[in-house]
Amino acid sequence: MSEYAVSKVKTFRGREGYGFNAELLRDGSPIAFVIDEANGGVYHFEWHDCGESRIEVESTRLDGSPLTLKCTPEEARLREHVKGRTVRMMDKEFTVDLDMFVGILVDEYETQKRMKRAMARKR
Repeated sequence: MSEYAVSKVKTFRGREGYGFNAELLRDGSPIAFVIDEANGGVYHFEWHDCGESRIEVESTRLDGSPLTLKCTPEEARLREHVKGRTVRMMDKEFTVDLDMFVGILVDEYETQKRMKRAMARKR
């Protein structure tokens, strides 16, 4: 099993396409509830450890300038996990951020769900 996964994914049609809400898991345990409102904006994370002390994490803005964030311990851990990851799409390299990382997990979840349904019909 991968370190991070999603469960309880619910998709819906919104103003700017399809959105979702899902439980984000680390090693099988829930760490956050994630919502994509399908309005063209960023995802919203409701961290389960929001009562914990915040950790300062160094990051960068889209223009490359430095940025210091105060994160929950789970958010800091996920940011470290995602740090430096890239994906290649349409012959272009993109840096993975939290939204993209969770979006990829949701896409994999939905693909597996469709495959299981298709395989069940073939029997």
